[in-house]
Amino acid sequence: MKIAYRHFKYLTDYKSQRELFSLSFPETKDTSVNSDAHYDWKFSNFPATPPSYQFVAESNGEICGYYAGIPYPYSIGDQSATCGMVCDVMTHPNYRGQGIFTKLGAFSTDSLQNQSLDFVSGYPIRQEVIPGHLKVGWFVAFKAPMYIHVIKLDALIKHIAVINIFTPLLNGLISIVNRLAVRTETSGYTFVEESRTDFFQKNDYDQFFKKWANSQKNYLIKNLDFLK
Repeated sequence: MKIAYRHFKYLTDYKSQRELFSLSFPETKDTSVNSDAHYDWKFSNFPATPPSYQFVAESNGEICGYYAGIPYPYSIGDQSATCGMVCDVMTHPNYRGQGIFTKLGAFSTDSLQNQSLDFVSGYPIRQEVIPGHLKVGWFVAFKAPMYIHVIKLDALIKHIAVINIFTPLLNGLISIVNRLAVRTETSGYTFVEESRTDFFQKNDYDQFFKKWANSQKNYLIKNLDFLK
């Protein structure tokens, strides 16, 4: 089996990429994340040139792997830097376990090294991709905590017929608990005052961002164009 690793070609690879995404992330079925509009927004509309970097592994004319990066602007110390934020990495189910992801990762990161990028980062949510990243030179900088705020139980218990009839009652109890939690100051949490404004008014947001940035040593430059 011969695998070719190359840059993504929109006109010929787009349809295959969309099919591969559905296979690799079945949990996104019937959601906006799996839409063509979301793909175009994510990889074509970012305020940078180019707006994204995309690579594929190909076998017999079929896309069997995909690897992408989006150029994120950072301030590191007192210098500007551009990060390739790697995302949507995937391997076709029929081609897994053959080292394709590792080789595609090596090809992609080597290609990114020739671009105007200073470093790459990623936030993998699936343990399966970690070994492939580590083999091509990545290292784990830190583990990010995940915070969960339960607002209702419909999706969680919709398949349990015995409990399902009590969903409205359970949702009501959760709502009461959430309201009580907001009113109770818990050690370790800081409550801040909130004021309403049109956050996309340039002057308001610029002032907010400048104040926040002055308190950071290293930060993602989330200016108004980035935020939009």
